[in-house]
Amino acid sequence: MRTFSVNMLFLCCVFVVATSVAQTADKSHSAAIGVQAGIWKPISLDDNPSQPFKPVRGSDYAPGIYLITPDWQGISLRFTFFHWQHLEKNHIDQSIKLRHLSVDIKQQIISQARISPFMTAGFSGIFAHGREHTAEQDRADYQRVGYGINVGAGIDFILFRHWTAAIEYQYLYAKFDNILRETHNYSGPNLSMKVQYCF
Repeated sequence: MRTFSVNMLFLCCVFVVATSVAQTADKSHSAAIGVQAGIWKPISLDDNPSQPFKPVRGSDYAPGIYLITPDWQGISLRFTFFHWQHLEKNHIDQSIKLRHLSVDIKQQIISQARISPFMTAGFSGIFAHGREHTAEQDRADYQRVGYGINVGAGIDFILFRHWTAAIEYQYLYAKFDNILRETHNYSGPNLSMKVQYCF
């Protein structure tokens, strides 16, 4: 999975360079669609909190896609979907797949600049699928639905006329009503790299 994510980012960069014109344009009021790769580190599962670039043991980079609406006075809406998976193998094989769907308000602090910081805040729905299997028992599947609040900040970098890259740090406050793998709290930081096409 990690190799696939790295390859996807590399291909995106190559495609940007091959198809874009090296000319900066005003991106205010424009919509955008993009892809991202993130490192989500739920605190309850993180053995290495001092290593922000290392995924939680048993997980990998979280791929995702997003859509940004045209902005009004620097404010736009962003719809994001990403997938995160955690696998643990011991006396019980356990896996969790989380599908994270969020809506954020994005506030551009400085517009019409090649380097533009921004802030984000919003809410999310989290759809979980868990699976447990032991040598003594048959496989057990279960579903959970959670909710979240997202707060973060980042920087947009205008690369070419229609292409922008970004880096963003968000804290995801994520909880489930029922226990999911020994905890109901999956809150933690999410650091993501993004590449987007601006219309």
